Amino acid sequence: MNIRHCIAPLVCLCFPAAWAWAADLTQVERKIGREPAYASKPQYCLTAFGPNAEARVWLVLDGDTLYVDRNANGDLTDDGEPVAAKKDAEASVSAGNLQFPAGDLCLGKHTHKNFWVRVSRLDDLAQENEHIKEYLASHPQARGYSVGVEVEMPGRKGAGVDGRVQHVASIGDAQGLLAFADKPEDAPIVHFGGPW
Repeated sequence: MNIRHCIAPLVCLCFPAAWAWAADLTQVERKIGREPAYASKPQYCLTAFGPNAEARVWLVLDGDTLYVDRNANGDLTDDGEPVAAKKDAEASVSAGNLQFPAGDLCLGKHTHKNFWVRVSRLDDLAQENEHIKEYLASHPQARGYSVGVEVEMPGRKGAGVDGRVQHVASIGDAQGLLAFADKPEDAPIVHFGGPW
């Protein structure tokens, strides 16, 4: 995949008319029950699944390790081993691009496949995008984040495993860049499997 393809809009923001039917993400509580001892300064993102964002999976990036709340219970200490970073073969033109293949999520009666997070350097993209260039001027250590998963959506058929619908929240959209936050209460929420 060419790095330019990472500038796709967030799935839920592609269709502004869908906002009227989507869950009100401003009302979602951003609180984690239990966290492990981190080796570095953690960065937080919350993913929500289903039409009403009822299943919530925390992602916490700890340097080159990703903690995933795979059972969506708000406890990052009971989900098995964290995910170690791999060099991102699809974006290997620059050092510092990391891929975290997090596997499957079993959330109630739905199983979502091939969940992943990608952290990318932004300097390559800045050469082609003036907004990213401006952002990097004031945030030189910034990274680009992408999150993807194949979502089981009854009534819809996609190109993913067993007809799952592929969702990707990419590096940026009209609202700005997707960035993990320093605190859970400031974490962005990415909604997968919601209304389109």
